[in-house]
Amino acid sequence: MQQNKVKIISFSPVALHQDTTGTGYASLTWSIRMGYPRVTVYTDNDTAVRKGFNYDSLIIAPFNSVMVNVFLGNMKKAIDSKEPISNSIDCYNIKYVDGVKTNDVILQATATCGRDSDGVIYMSVTAKDRMEVKFKLLPNTKWHKMKDSSGNIITDKSALSNMYAIGYVARLKSLMDKYLADESTIKYTDSKGASLPTSSTSSSDI
Repeated sequence: MQQNKVKIISFSPVALHQDTTGTGYASLTWSIRMGYPRVTVYTDNDTAVRKGFNYDSLIIAPFNSVMVNVFLGNMKKAIDSKEPISNSIDCYNIKYVDGVKTNDVILQATATCGRDSDGVIYMSVTAKDRMEVKFKLLPNTKWHKMKDSSGNIITDKSALSNMYAIGYVARLKSLMDKYLADESTIKYTDSKGASLPTSSTSSSDI
């Protein structure tokens, strides 16, 4: 097995951005850390750009290689639904006390996807004392305009969201499948050379 120290693979092609009233904009990114998929939300990117990184505006929902596919299945349910729907996964992590690892777990974040009352499919990642941002799955019509069989530009948000969400899920799943397969061949070690857990052996500890 190839040995490596901690590595994070980020999937910029499926990053999402959302305007947040009065605070600028937020972003959502997918990545794999030590073989673990995770979704990260930066609730205030404007502040991060101006003043540097701030953990107070960061939310991370850790998954494993199975549960990320459960989340993608929930997205498929939202795509297939004709009515408003919402499904969530509570993501737990190992609890630390004064920097010391314990045997307990804590709720780190809740990852939600659904379809809102306007028919738009969305994702959100929420945590205690953090701002909630719903990232709407809609194409940027400045660059791409979709047309129906009669050549008319589609403006219905529900229809646009459906098409975009189908493409988004397909792209995200292809990235996850490829890189999770690659990561399964890597044995991670800490600074002292001791083996670190991966998604096939333990909880996330992200």
